[in-house]
Amino acid sequence: MATVPTCNLVQHIRRVALSRDQTTLSDGQLLGWFVERGEEAPFASLLRRHAPMVWGVCRRLLPHDDAEDAFQATFLVLFRKADSVRPRERVASWLYGVAHQTSLQARRTTARRRAREKQVSQLPEPVWEPDVESDWQPVLDDELSRLPDKYRSVVVLCDLEGKTRKETANALALPEGTVGSRLARARAMLARRLARRGVVLSGGALAGLLARNAASASTPPVVAAKTIQAVFQGPASTEAASLMKGVLTAMFLSQWKWVTAAVMVGGLTLTGIGAGVGLFTNPATANGQSGSVAAPPMQRPVPTVLGPKAFRDGDVIEITDVRATSPKLEQGDSLTVRGRFRLASHDEARLSLYLTQTEGDGWEEIDQIQTKKVGKGLGEFELKATIKHRGVLHLSLYDKSGKPVGGVYFGTEPQMKGIADWSVDYFLPEGAKPSSGGAGDGKGK
Repeated sequence: MATVPTCNLVQHIRRVALSRDQTTLSDGQLLGWFVERGEEAPFASLLRRHAPMVWGVCRRLLPHDDAEDAFQATFLVLFRKADSVRPRERVASWLYGVAHQTSLQARRTTARRRAREKQVSQLPEPVWEPDVESDWQPVLDDELSRLPDKYRSVVVLCDLEGKTRKETANALALPEGTVGSRLARARAMLARRLARRGVVLSGGALAGLLARNAASASTPPVVAAKTIQAVFQGPASTEAASLMKGVLTAMFLSQWKWVTAAVMVGGLTLTGIGAGVGLFTNPATANGQSGSVAAPPMQRPVPTVLGPKAFRDGDVIEITDVRATSPKLEQGDSLTVRGRFRLASHDEARLSLYLTQTEGDGWEEIDQIQTKKVGKGLGEFELKATIKHRGVLHLSLYDKSGKPVGGVYFGTEPQMKGIADWSVDYFLPEGAKPSSGGAGDGKGK
């Protein structure tokens, strides 16, 4: 009777189990499996799952041969940097960003090669015509790549990969209501950014265009097979290896930039601490004012107006007082918001102060997400935060499952004029009707 070494048997059982259950494993589980064990099967499952999306990005920016190199380089980068994907559930969004950057680098490499060959002068200048869909799709990818990751991730899964909101919620470990609100907000942000570049699309048209991209992006089987072989057996194509090195270098430099900034801030902080110690130990310094310490900036009343809002019948948020360290409510300001609420649609909810970024990276929108648990009926609230990015503030109500119940944007008059056309239907559960009122101005008294 033939015998099989125990370690080989365990590996075989694991491969069989994975092959049977790979469709039920989440992206985070597959990526975790690969990071911990370095096995080919979970990596191949991730590649097959996200190959159409990655291939679609590459083909929208590159001809077929160059797209194949960029596709291969994208998964080579994943192989090298899998442990850096955080959170692991957002690997699809991470792959989209890498594929876009890799494709742009491939275009630059091709342009430099043509310049060296002195053929550029013989090529016609590229003409961008907004009415030709294939010409402005790269603009769409460019703006999508700039969205904060938490918004881009739902667009990638829902619109580029064709997942339902429920499937996306499971993939990202989020409440389905949160996925719906983020998707609506992401589409609105994307439409506004495209409009600034001359591409005017409604939210529905944008979703339809992204869905067509998803449907048309079919990865050639040979490309996927060659990529798996290049990753685990080698060799990769010379062009793909070069692209991978360029992207890894860019990632390193980006991380180094943030580390350097943190060290500089830390050095300034330590210098400030040292100066503070000097003030206390040597009162003769600081212009002879013994032991004086600079007071924190004072918050003063800020007149505010309301922007787009939507509430379920009977729910109300009334802002009675807004105080901040500057009247502009801008990046770097700390603020305090006070007011009253009436909760009628649920027995309990969370009242939260958020910032919707108009520019930023999607992280650390405010000092800390300020949330107050509220019960049915009338009550008062006070929420505090420090604004860390450019954006607009809003107060939102969420039920216990995380689904939005209602909300209202507020800020200075110029800020609210800038978002007057924003849709806030995502504040409401599907089928709910907005109330006629539901909010009051904060006059900064």
